[in-house]
Amino acid sequence: MTLVCYSARAKLVYLKIWVTMLATAMGSFISLRNFVFSLYAVFFITLLVLPIVPKGIALLLLLVGIVGFAVYRGKLLIGFSPEERLLIWVFSAFTFISFISFLVFPYSRMSHYRMEDYATFMLILPMFLLLRQWRFKLNTIVVLFSFVATLLGVVSLLQLWSMQSGSGYFMTFDNPMAQFWNRPSGVVNPMRYAAISLIFFAFALNALVFVKRQSALIKTLLFVAMISAGIACALTQVRGAWLAFFALVFTYGCAFFYLGYRKRVVAFFAVAIIVVVSVAQFDFVEQRIHKTERAFEMYMEGNSGSSLGARLDMFKTAWWLINERPWFGHGLNSYSANATEIRENTPGMNPEVGRWHNPHNEILNATVEKGVIGLISMLLLFVAPGLLFLKAFLVNRGTGSVAYLSFCGISVLIVYFVAGLSVALFEHDIFNHFYVLTVLFLASQVHSHSSCSTREERKNVEL
Repeated sequence: MTLVCYSARAKLVYLKIWVTMLATAMGSFISLRNFVFSLYAVFFITLLVLPIVPKGIALLLLLVGIVGFAVYRGKLLIGFSPEERLLIWVFSAFTFISFISFLVFPYSRMSHYRMEDYATFMLILPMFLLLRQWRFKLNTIVVLFSFVATLLGVVSLLQLWSMQSGSGYFMTFDNPMAQFWNRPSGVVNPMRYAAISLIFFAFALNALVFVKRQSALIKTLLFVAMISAGIACALTQVRGAWLAFFALVFTYGCAFFYLGYRKRVVAFFAVAIIVVVSVAQFDFVEQRIHKTERAFEMYMEGNSGSSLGARLDMFKTAWWLINERPWFGHGLNSYSANATEIRENTPGMNPEVGRWHNPHNEILNATVEKGVIGLISMLLLFVAPGLLFLKAFLVNRGTGSVAYLSFCGISVLIVYFVAGLSVALFEHDIFNHFYVLTVLFLASQVHSHSSCSTREERKNVEL
């Protein structure tokens, strides 16, 4: 997986186009602000429905951040909270530890691509410094997130209709990883589509819960967005996303209890139970649950010939590799070759083991590649922003723009962490880019909305 997978010549042409656009946008600090927000909007809208645009946008945002930091450096390196400093150090350390692993172990083309993915965490930090200077209107952010959530639901329904009507796959751009019969997934794998759809579901729900004094139109838009994203997530039939949903429900319950909304806790869990029971009645959900139960029974009987069995065998081989080199790991992108060797010498192991570049678990993948040190650096990617978002939410007592933005950040962390139990997160460019860009965007806006206290400041920095 590389940041932009083209030949060297195509990359150069592509880079020239983006640099030209960047130079046009650099006329002033204010125009740069609008340009950056527009890039973010295009990134979110195209992320799961167009195959190439979000990759180019991610690259351009990285370049904008670096150039902007060089031009406005004096304005950017001030006013950091301890949580923001920790976030910057953690993201930098993750890239640095990955780079050391890349240098120490033998070079391969795939390890080079993996290093490009991991380098994003450090290289995008200048964009975070830029974003901290701007306060975008809350309604603008809410409407953008709601539009994306609604779009995901529409795309899912169109894809499902196309498959069931006999027209075949729709809007998959011939990507075999997106072509699962009766499982809509945009142009990406169902696991990634499900997780990100669930995040946008949470974004819409967060606005309904934590943002006060909304117009009837906005409330209607949010309700439609929440339903659409929920449908998009459910239709993928991804078990990891269902677990993440329950984790989100538990988190909402804890938040409401802390805020003293005792009646809301009861009402929320009642609604959640009704929704879960209702969704469980659909045939595809019942079939998925039954298939999972049967696969587990088969595995306990010694038969790993199922998707669940493949994952459990991947986990097993990853654990064996970790025991071989627990502290520093085997190097970037080392799982596939080592797991293949284990599979070939272990009768009865699922043939999927070693076929993929990761063991379908981010915790195991990070530890196989970079050992316990790499595992700690990966876990800190959740801890550092988690502390920032949690503190902001608690300080604002669950109301207002800061509470909304911070709980959106918490939602991203929860879904990603739970999803990471069944898929490698930071190997895939879409998962990688979305996590980095979204977490830093929300963290920057938590800072900006917290620090803008006067009308004049708001007038100067709002989009």
